[in-house]
Amino acid sequence: MHEIITIQIGREANYVGTHYWNTQSSYTTPLLDHNISFQPSLTSKIETPFPRTLIYDFKSSLGSFIHDQDPIEPETPAEEGLTTIQTTPSTPSHPYQVALSTTFDPPTPLPETVRYWSDYNRTFFNRRSIHPLSDSPSTPGFELFNNLDTTDNGIVDTHLRPLLEECDHLQGLQFLTSTTTPWNDFTTSYLEQTHDEVGKIPLWVWGCGSDSSSRRVVQQAR
Repeated sequence: MHEIITIQIGREANYVGTHYWNTQSSYTTPLLDHNISFQPSLTSKIETPFPRTLIYDFKSSLGSFIHDQDPIEPETPAEEGLTTIQTTPSTPSHPYQVALSTTFDPPTPLPETVRYWSDYNRTFFNRRSIHPLSDSPSTPGFELFNNLDTTDNGIVDTHLRPLLEECDHLQGLQFLTSTTTPWNDFTTSYLEQTHDEVGKIPLWVWGCGSDSSSRRVVQQAR
């Protein structure tokens, strides 16, 4: 296999990432190797493919996306759980999510009804993929990264390395990142540490802007 790990950083990037994973999950052709982007996992004795991804965003941007932050032991796949869409008193589930619980193919939600990227998500994620940050948009991105890096005993060691170790032949890492403050500086710090960890493995960065005049730019990190 030639696996690809996707790292999503910030609100705009997660809007794009949700479309990406919804599309990836919809492919059914046997000619496509799903193991490139997905990690097969056993949950409740049912094989469930989880995206090879790490997602970072402020808690207020998650909507009704509920994340169990308890750690998962890789050697005990039966204990792995699914990140699910649930209703909370402060953020009720989008009607699309309610419909998903009763039918596989509900009507596409109207853009004007979407408030969060989780509103139209239809992909199951491993709970270790989701990393909500305390809401502090005025905090510099470098500081946000350093705080999380300290709290979680090293982002690369605790978040990224487990995904790297599950790959047989890593093809590369792609970053979907919001180009707005503070995520641009957060991504810069993340790229620097990732570069030190993976060496010559290609890193690709996709910048996602919220301004209508912004263009999504792809560049090869090296």
